[in-house]
Amino acid sequence: MSCTESSRTKIILTKKEIEDAYGKRNLDEASEILGVSVVTLRKRMAELGIQSHSNGWRPNTHIDKELLENMYQEYSVPEIAKMLVVNMKTVYARTREYGIELRRQGPVRSFSPSPDELKSLYKDKGMSMKAIAKHYGVGETVVFKRLSECGLAKTLDERKASKERVLADKKARLSYSNKAWRKAVLESDGYKCKKCGVEAGLCEHCQQRIFLQTHHIKAVKKYPELRYVVSNGITLCRSCHANEHR
Repeated sequence: MSCTESSRTKIILTKKEIEDAYGKRNLDEASEILGVSVVTLRKRMAELGIQSHSNGWRPNTHIDKELLENMYQEYSVPEIAKMLVVNMKTVYARTREYGIELRRQGPVRSFSPSPDELKSLYKDKGMSMKAIAKHYGVGETVVFKRLSECGLAKTLDERKASKERVLADKKARLSYSNKAWRKAVLESDGYKCKKCGVEAGLCEHCQQRIFLQTHHIKAVKKYPELRYVVSNGITLCRSCHANEHR
């Protein structure tokens, strides 16, 4: 038999082989054990009338009521699910079954490090909120709240305002007015960099394409009313533009 013929040999799986491999495993694990693809395994299961786990075997998801109540006082649902090696849906289902009232926020834990301690981690060492939360064993929300209280991080309102400013600036950059302003600045400068005099096009020496950019002389953040004023714009090449911002 040739190599081509052997590679096309059909693998026949028996019902017992599939049931032994698939018994308490998922399709990916069973297909790996049997050495076939998931699609092939599904087709063979349909031929043999073997039901998938969605209608057949279920793992034991019983959680003791008293244990769940005690754990929920200290841990969140994702943490409980991870510790008990079950799905979060299972934990939520048991809380409904036992009549355990869910919190809107996570468990309240004592977290009151000094501002100097937090400053050392967040500002000096450059640790992220996630890393600080892991360091103290608390949630990121708790860390963010404490950093805000100590004046080390922006409040939610400040973050929202900052995000709105970024979106507004992006919208302005893509607007027709900004495109018209850019074209007017380039024309007024003769399509040349005002610093080094290079023109747009292909460089004669290095054969690299030169792109021209427009720069606001007075920053838009401080002078938003001058955003579309042509006299407040200057044409620069990429290198000169980068140096200007430095």
